[in-house]
Amino acid sequence: MAAPTATINRCAIRRTDLPEDAARRARYATLAALALPRGLRHVALAQHADDQVETMLIALGRGAGLDGLAGMPRQMQRHGMNFHRPLLEVPAVALREWIAQSGTAHIDDPTNADLRYTRNRIRLQLLPALAATLPQFRETFARSARNAAKASRLLAEVAASDSEAAGSPPALAALRALPRGRLANLLRHWLKREHDAVPSEAQLEQLLDQIEACSTRGHRIRLKVADGYVQREGQVVQECGVGLVTIRRDGGDRLAFAAPPLIRSGPLDEAELAEVLEVLQIERDAVIDAAWACNGPGWVAVLLESADAVLAVEPRRSFPHVIDIGVVGPHAADGPADFEIRAFFSAGPGMIMEDPVTGSLNASIAQWLYATNRVEGPYVAAQGTRLGRRGRVHLDRDKDGQVWVGGAARGLFAGTSLF
Repeated sequence: MAAPTATINRCAIRRTDLPEDAARRARYATLAALALPRGLRHVALAQHADDQVETMLIALGRGAGLDGLAGMPRQMQRHGMNFHRPLLEVPAVALREWIAQSGTAHIDDPTNADLRYTRNRIRLQLLPALAATLPQFRETFARSARNAAKASRLLAEVAASDSEAAGSPPALAALRALPRGRLANLLRHWLKREHDAVPSEAQLEQLLDQIEACSTRGHRIRLKVADGYVQREGQVVQECGVGLVTIRRDGGDRLAFAAPPLIRSGPLDEAELAEVLEVLQIERDAVIDAAWACNGPGWVAVLLESADAVLAVEPRRSFPHVIDIGVVGPHAADGPADFEIRAFFSAGPGMIMEDPVTGSLNASIAQWLYATNRVEGPYVAAQGTRLGRRGRVHLDRDKDGQVWVGGAARGLFAGTSLF
């Protein structure tokens, strides 16, 4: 019977892979690609008892857990194909004798003699020593593999039950309620099932430590595991000058905080407006509107006709009184953002400085613009342009009327500090 053939020219190797692991994945994918178009749903693999022992010894040498010590399963599903290993209890020598007696054509892979590979060293050097010392090693190793597989299945059932209770992705409160050993079991199975990631022992211990230490909503988790990261999603709470502020992750590298309520709003009186005009060195008719927008800092929001008018402001560089002034103006439809914002504040005795990006000001201006119906949906504010910066702040209002202030955030370091 003619058998279909295929050539694997190149297989992808992840940074955490051994070459043998990458080659094995490529073999299974190729076998499935050959069988499925022919209407086949089952593929028999030729791994035998010696292969099983080699697999267990490799796992033992890597410090593997029960999954590794269970060796190769008799049946598995990958790429939509059912793979079977009917020869796991047949020694390699028995297969060779049968091939020789039956005259079955076969190929000897020359790489099987290459001692650079761990499996070959086990096959050619260690197995003969085992056979001389423990003649029944194939049978005893097979029994150990079966026992490990049973224990592994039991742990998988426990993990599945715990995972269902914790949700996907698992809720932090549910994880913290589990004993450490059971939590480790859940995390291993969840990472493997959902992300095909296997954490090292050190990574898993660090993750367990971070979850244990994560007793407040402000605690952030971000830990490298395999080729990715485990990180805390959803809303957290951070303490700042105005109190506790809710922070959410908007996807990717963008974080957003909930704008705190204004503690002072409403129009300026004539004396207050005159002081603002003096600081900004602009005329009264250049101002479309002005109001208090204080959410901690004493911001005054000033609306000008356009972004160009905002960028043209040349404020005083000193002023005897403390000031916090935000200037905003709309960009044209084809502009780099929806609004341009500049923030001027007292930086010391009599000094006025400009801030490149200001979260509190963007929050208060957004609340003002939404309240006065000058914007409806999400918008982007540019800030820092006159300082040679390219600040972009993303603002929106949810269905409950809460204003969110977001921007890209890059993690520079992560860890846990003990005080």
